[in-house]
Amino acid sequence: MNSTRDAYLFFSIVGFIIAIFIYIFRLFNITSQKAFSKIHFNLLIMVSDFLWVLPTFILAIVCAVKEGSIRDPFYLYSKFFNQGAFASASVFGFLCSILYAVDGAFHLIKQTRG
Repeated sequence: MNSTRDAYLFFSIVGFIIAIFIYIFRLFNITSQKAFSKIHFNLLIMVSDFLWVLPTFILAIVCAVKEGSIRDPFYLYSKFFNQGAFASASVFGFLCSILYAVDGAFHLIKQTRG
């Protein structure tokens, strides 16, 4: 159970930090600086979006399965875990993977249109 929680927290925190860096780059218009002119920033965002879709989707499925095993009355450690915690993590994981996929698709459309 702890490995599922640790993996979910790791991917959530790293994804959040990457999103903050991308936001800061866009907010202060760092991408238009001469040092960053050769980097296709739209392509970088698209790759990071599609890179985070798979782990968040897999972890959402794992959290949904863990929630089902926690609610099992014959599971040995079911009384030690908060029921509903893995379910909410699963819902937000699915939502996160959908949003990453949609954002990546929008950046892909923008990249192909030029």
